[in-house]
Parts: sequence; structure tokens; C-alpha cells
Amino acid sequence: MTHSRKISFCLAFVVFTSAILLSCKEQNENAFAIKGNIKNLKGNAIIFVRDYADSVVVDTIKADKSGDFSFEGVTDTLILGTLYFNNGASYTSLFVDKSSAVKVKGDANLPDLIEITGVDVNDDLTEFKKSNQSTLLARAKLLESIRTGITQKAQAPKPNPDLISKLSNLNYQLTNSASEYIKRNPEKIASVILLQDFFKDDDSADQMDKKLQNLKTPASKFSLTYQLRQYINQVKASQEGAIAPYFTVKDSKGNEMRGDQYRGKYLVLSFVSTNCPLCLKNREELQEIQKKYKGDQVNILSIIITEGPPPGNIGPRPSKDPKVDWKVVPLEEGWAAKILADYNINELPINILIDPKGKIIAREESPALIQPKLPKQLLIQ
Repeated sequence: MTHSRKISFCLAFVVFTSAILLSCKEQNENAFAIKGNIKNLKGNAIIFVRDYADSVVVDTIKADKSGDFSFEGVTDTLILGTLYFNNGASYTSLFVDKSSAVKVKGDANLPDLIEITGVDVNDDLTEFKKSNQSTLLARAKLLESIRTGITQKAQAPKPNPDLISKLSNLNYQLTNSASEYIKRNPEKIASVILLQDFFKDDDSADQMDKKLQNLKTPASKFSLTYQLRQYINQVKASQEGAIAPYFTVKDSKGNEMRGDQYRGKYLVLSFVSTNCPLCLKNREELQEIQKKYKGDQVNILSIIITEGPPPGNIGPRPSKDPKVDWKVVPLEEGWAAKILADYNINELPINILIDPKGKIIAREESPALIQPKLPKQLLIQ
């Protein structure tokens, strides 16, 4: 009996020990490490954000006085993360994978030039940065000059046109370099990152679409690639020439307004905010349209996103004149509202002109820019 007990105990110990060793082995296989040095940190906190297992993981990494820092975590797959410096004033993206050791080196004031190595994608992106180092450095210095100029000249916030022209030229050079890289490396995940960084805007949507179609495995099956394809579909569904997405919204009194209610008329769909200086001018320009055009042929609908105290009156009655009045809808969901996603609204103000057949014929920051596309015969005589 005693001998049997000893054997049972030994077997249990072996099983228990094996389980621990197996667990440690799995944990080690899924472990990753990040080590680095970042100059010009304000404070010692670096925020590391990444998506993992259908959730967003946020960690605070402490750096010492010299900017050295380290972090250890686990992942069972390649994931994209972001390091935020100086209270979010600058950031850089990086990839981690199981059993990876990632190294980070750079300056918080020059995030586009931060070198990251240790995973193939990081290595590829760092090589791209190095090959375009002079252009990236020139752009960083130019952006700082523009920001400084705006800060010092509060009464004249418009940046110097020469600086803007130089910035456009540098961005053009970088976009061409990114395009060539993507063309040469359609299989690399780094190409997907460059697509996001240099072609994710409404004006470049068609270019991005063509480049996405030319991607090869594994880039074509990367998760970000699917997100960019969704973005392209969203842009196409709300750009000029597309049929306006159907919408249903309610005003502050609970009255429902639907997209099909405006068929047979022109609709100015105006997206504004309660905390937007340009939105005051937007309201004045909408008033001009309301005064000049027949109300039974040209409707205005303002969609308001609440972001703080309103800078003046942008409510249902834009002025004391009852003749210049239009429907206003406050979005209780804020930026999470479906209509904002359907119409690809990422900045404010945005004004969209929809014709009587439901087609989008103009999409502009200012109502004054869409007014010329309204038929002259609709002017009040």
C-alpha cells in the first residue's frame, strides 16, 4: 500500500511538473519584448496601445531620465501597436510577434524617423525611412516651422503659402517613393502600412483601390488590408457621383427625417459641430442659400455633433428672420452615429449637395462652394 502510494505520488508529481514546464514553454513561445531609447521625452510615460483578442490593450511604459525603456508582453500572432510620446503629441507604429525582440531608437520630436527593428515588417519600414531620411527630416522641420508660425501669429492663422507649397512638394516626393516601394513589394505587409500612411484620404481613394487590388499574399490577407478595403467602399459610397446613402435621423423633438423625404428636391446636407469656429461661417453661408433659393426646391438639413459649448447660435433658428430657418438634428450618438460613417465624415464642417434624383453632386467644406452647382432657375426672383 505504501509502495503504491509512492508510485502514485511520483506520477502525480511528474504530471504536475510537466504541466508547469509545458505552460512555461507556451508562455515563452508567445512572449515578446520591446527595448528602446527615445530622446526628448516630456515626462517618463510612454503609452503602448494595440488590438489583441478582439479588445484594445493599453499599457503605460516607464522610461528613465535618459529615455531608456523596456516592456514585455504576450501575443500568439503578428499585431500592430502604437507607441505614444509626450502626452500623445507624437507617436510611432510598430509590430510585435510571438518570440520577437523589438528595438526602438529615435527622437520624440521626429516620430517619422524613429527606427524600429526586430520583426520583418519593422525592418522593412525602417529601411524605407532610411532611404527617405532627408525628405522626412525636411518635412518634419517644415511642419514645425508652420506650427510655430501659426502659434506666433494668432491674428493671422493662415500659414505662409510658400511653406505650404514646399510641404506639398515634399509630400509628393514621399508619396512617389511609397508608390514605387508598393509596386516593387506587393507581398510585403510594409506596403499595406505605406498605403495607409500615404494614400488614405478621399482624393487618393482611387489610387489606393488600384494598389490594394495588386497586393499579394501575405499582404493581401493582412487584417489592415481588409480595413482599407472597407474604407474604400465607404468613400465610394459617399463621393460625388454616387447615390446618397439612405439615412434616418430624428430632431430634438423626436420628429423623424428620412433620406427619401427629400427626393424631387435639392438637399444641402450640412455636417457641423457645436465646437467649431468655421461652423459659424458655415451657418452664414447656409443662410445665403436659404434666402436666395426657393424653399420648396432647395432644402437644408444640418447634422450637429455635440463636442462642447456651441460657439454662438447654430440651433434650429439660424437668425431672427423666420424666413431663414431649416431643420437641425443633434446627434446624441456623437461621432459613433451611423450617418457619419455612411457619409464618410471625418472632419467638420462638410456640406454635401444631393440632387432631386438622390445623387451626390458636390462635397465641399464650404456651402459657398456648392452654391454654384444649384440651378439658376431655382433662384428667387
